[in-house]
Amino acid sequence: MNVTISSIRALEKKYGMSVRYSGGSTTARDEGRALHHNECRYRQDAASPCGWKEPRTASDVIEIDHEGRTYGFLVPERPDPIVNTIASRRTFYEFDMLKDIRRRIGPEDLVLDIGAHVGNHAVYLAGVCGCQVLAFEPFQENFALLNANIELNGLGPRVKSLPIA
Repeated sequence: MNVTISSIRALEKKYGMSVRYSGGSTTARDEGRALHHNECRYRQDAASPCGWKEPRTASDVIEIDHEGRTYGFLVPERPDPIVNTIASRRTFYEFDMLKDIRRRIGPEDLVLDIGAHVGNHAVYLAGVCGCQVLAFEPFQENFALLNANIELNGLGPRVKSLPIA
């Protein structure tokens, strides 16, 4: 995955969000100063109920390296236990379950992702497994992030998203 500041800015404009990049070796910008990727990647504190030092004012991009490919996720501004798990473990959420699903399906199979959230399962099923995915997400903020994540990972031809449950 080739994430650049300009590609993130394009997603910000398209989906009406502000993004702070936190992966790879790229430097991101936050409040007018440069941040090294490790600084913005690990803004966590165990004393906080959800692990974040301060309320996030911008979405973060979290990267997962899996089977020789890097997948990126724009994540919600609000604290979220699913996203916090992805960020802290640097792997797909519910990874053991996804591996089990992978053994049961084949490339090009059609898979439904009901309650797709920000696209963790849809990205895995389309990107890693090669499936066609119908992703359903009724919440507006999550739906915007789902679509941004589909685009960020180049999975538009494999994933169709619908804003319904």
